[in-house]
Amino acid sequence: MKILYLFLFCVIGSGLYLIFQKKFRSSILYTLAIGSACNANVFNSAKFPIKIGDFVFGMESVVYMLFLFCVLMMFAYYGKKDVITLIVCSMGAIIFAAIIELIAGIAAYGFSLEILLDFLTYLSSCIASILACLAMLSLFHFLRKKKVNLFLAVILVLIVASLVESIVFNACTSSFKISILTREFWMRIAALYMGKAISLVFALITLVVVNFAFKGDKVPYIAEVPTPVLDPIVDTSEKVEE
Repeated sequence: MKILYLFLFCVIGSGLYLIFQKKFRSSILYTLAIGSACNANVFNSAKFPIKIGDFVFGMESVVYMLFLFCVLMMFAYYGKKDVITLIVCSMGAIIFAAIIELIAGIAAYGFSLEILLDFLTYLSSCIASILACLAMLSLFHFLRKKKVNLFLAVILVLIVASLVESIVFNACTSSFKISILTREFWMRIAALYMGKAISLVFALITLVVVNFAFKGDKVPYIAEVPTPVLDPIVDTSEKVEE
């Protein structure tokens, strides 16, 4: 039954977006994205394990996917400039939280290797998230040009972004967190992607509701966008009907 808490978060996250997206879309995207980016680093499977059989879930699996979804929607609705601002603000919030935790930890317990490694974990998360977002937005723009179906494009880019983030993050942290040769590591990875699959389903449900229930405010999906050779992530603020 513990897995229901993952569903509960998805319901809350999607619900908040749907409630506020029409009149306060930019504000709710900033709120959910920054909150998700920061809390994905705090409420993870190592510190707050949700054990279901041999699987160890963490809230970060569903929380981080919400962050990626918000970044994607910011890009779709507002374009390059605004999505870069959102990413910078989100990464800045993570780093600021890391500095606070580092200082608080040293003040409370004194300097230790564990406190330093936790700080480096936050920095690794920033690097992984930046690369994941760049890959996601570049691929999304490419798929739009190729007139790939919106829902299929969203599925593909969120999966790719999740893979990029996981590979980079684990490459940076597995050496001092948990060995990739252990069964525990792979069980955690399996649980991570089961959680992300749940969150991905809710992201698609959210898109369906927006596109079919709020037809006048559906996700802009531009099929043809001029692309500068050296700048694949272009401004997409102009809405063009397919």
